[in-house]
Amino acid sequence: MLLLYHSHTHLNARTFIVKLKIEGEKMIGAVVFVIAFVLFTVISLVIDLPPGFWVVEELIPDIQGTEYASLVIGIINGVIYGVVIWIIYSLVKMVYDRRKGEKQLVIEAELKK
Repeated sequence: MLLLYHSHTHLNARTFIVKLKIEGEKMIGAVVFVIAFVLFTVISLVIDLPPGFWVVEELIPDIQGTEYASLVIGIINGVIYGVVIWIIYSLVKMVYDRRKGEKQLVIEAELKK
């Protein structure tokens, strides 16, 4: 976010808050991915879930039975399920935003001398 100030121009607090909300909306997808990644990684440490279990079984059979197997399965599941949930979230948000209509941003500025 880039804010330009002239020596006689000051932006009020409401304008600054609006800009922060717009910048924050772009990062919600990343937060959704991180939450899904952590959730499915932790769940996969306890329960061997597909597709991580299948990937390790087919592509990395040497790691099965070691202490790292559940960690590798958890990370693979976290990435796969995190990406799937992020894509679903992005598609639902896109449809919701289109139905809601275009957003109008009103920026107010006060000129103080």
